[in-house]
Amino acid sequence: MASMLIHGGHLLSPADKLDAKLDLRIENNTIAEIGPNLKGSTDTTLDAKGQIVAPGFVDIHIHL
Repeated sequence: MASMLIHGGHLLSPADKLDAKLDLRIENNTIAEIGPNLKGSTDTTLDAKGQIVAPGFVDIHIHL
């Protein structure tokens, strides 16, 4: 089982009404937990302090 913790970032997801400094735990390519200061062991921990963590950005524009 692969697991990752994205720690200390600003989680921004308007669809989920999230706009706060929160941690994100991913297990087996699925979001398993969202919350402040998550603890526990993971395979990988990413320090996202000062970064925006979002489900995706879509660049919708064209060049004519």
